[in-house]
Amino acid sequence: MNKKLLFVLLCVSFKSCGYWINPRYSKMSKKIQEEYKIEPLESIKEFSRDRNAYEIYSTDVQTTKDLIQYSEKPYTLVVFYAHWCTPCHKNMPEVVRFEDQNKDSLNLICISSSDWLEKEKEITYLKKYQVGQKTSLIIDYKGYGDEFMNWNRIANFLSELVPKKYSRENEFTIALPHYLLFNSNMKLLKENGAPFLATDFEKYLN
Repeated sequence: MNKKLLFVLLCVSFKSCGYWINPRYSKMSKKIQEEYKIEPLESIKEFSRDRNAYEIYSTDVQTTKDLIQYSEKPYTLVVFYAHWCTPCHKNMPEVVRFEDQNKDSLNLICISSSDWLEKEKEITYLKKYQVGQKTSLIIDYKGYGDEFMNWNRIANFLSELVPKKYSRENEFTIALPHYLLFNSNMKLLKENGAPFLATDFEKYLN
């Protein structure tokens, strides 16, 4: 069999596994889809307002850029995570301490790469670690991947958020968790994966 044809067949079969591994996706009615629907974040004010309960919204790159550039605080730490990610759990307490110690100058944006059916699991994750920022975001899969294959969703998202560093044309994946520190001019000051070491980021906060 032609190698190219075999490769295509393997890719199609692999993607089809999404229906078998996650049968909840298959033949989902529009009514159920509406029940799980995650509304997009409409404004910066909506993100930053005080809340008693945790909320999850979907986001795109432009909305995320607006949150960084128009924040009242000079620095923003963007945390890419997922509720099922063991290193994310291990490092989140240190992220929360860093957020609390720098709350006057640091804006925290937590962005999940999980699929849109797992909103409640994401909220449970945020509650567990008592994340100070009670508004969290999930990447809109329609623009940056699909609901079955989410491992490249962050990579696609970053290719637009930091285009000088990443390119969607180059196939790559980003390991979770992943941390990026920006100033209000969208300059990327520091970036790394686990472990999260507060001392590596603190030196960039004036």
